[in-house]
Amino acid sequence: PCISSTAREGQWIFSSVDPRTGTGREVASFGARNPYPNSWALSADGACIAITSEGGDVPLLTLADGGQRKLKLENVFPLQSVSWYPASEALVVTGVTKEGRFLLLRMDMQGGRQILMERDEWVTDPAPSPDGRRLAYTALTSEYNAWLLEGF
Repeated sequence: PCISSTAREGQWIFSSVDPRTGTGREVASFGARNPYPNSWALSADGACIAITSEGGDVPLLTLADGGQRKLKLENVFPLQSVSWYPASEALVVTGVTKEGRFLLLRMDMQGGRQILMERDEWVTDPAPSPDGRRLAYTALTSEYNAWLLEGF
């Protein structure tokens, strides 16, 4: 399935998209203070939407019945990006610790987590390979140099 999101009256509204007719019916909604999620991702099987929220939780919205549950993350705030592993058995999320370190985490559907990487520079946009054995991500770095110009 194809899903789009819009913000309306304190809700994130997720709707199906039909390539011929455009936006279809509402399939899920989620109330939040921020009018836009940092990131959301539709599972590969099309059954669930994972959202990065204001706190250290990952809300999961089930499209079949509109149910909601949360995967809890302690000491990680805020969460930036979320992606699904190909078999929809786990998520990859990026976030920031209270100490200001950037994390790349694997979370299973029971809330178990594994830190895949921790660094001082921003990590975002994780993307597992189709076979689930590799993970691409964006790392934003900064470099400062001082140069001396002579004879100008």
